[in-house]
Amino acid sequence: MQADETVRLGSVNGHNLMTSPVRRVVLKSQGGTVVLHSSRFDLTAEQVGDLYRQRWPIEVFFRWLKSTIGCQRPLGGSLQAAAHTFYAALVAYLLTLLIARSGPDWDASTPTRRVATHLQRLRARLHSPPNDAELAALEFL
Repeated sequence: MQADETVRLGSVNGHNLMTSPVRRVVLKSQGGTVVLHSSRFDLTAEQVGDLYRQRWPIEVFFRWLKSTIGCQRPLGGSLQAAAHTFYAALVAYLLTLLIARSGPDWDASTPTRRVATHLQRLRARLHSPPNDAELAALEFL
């Protein structure tokens, strides 16, 4: 640990200054120095670092959800709407994965690119009915 201090975030001249102070923790990691801001004053600096370390896979998952599936925002403002959006996006992704894997040119070494291509095609044709070839591709289900 290099630093553990209480700071107030905002502009230099005092405009947009946050009303509550935050904790600024500077930790050394394998890749260099990491600066974390937290409102948790009841934890040690190491505990704050551990919480962020445990949270990181969740952040990576949401980045994947937004970039790969295209799920940028929920379809409503409630928790239930967010859950429905997530499950719908996940089902669409898994169906696309099944379709991509069923094709004759499936390459297991590049599944992400292949699935992304199918997702782009699906998005492009979202507002038009499927053609005969697309329906034939679904016959294996």
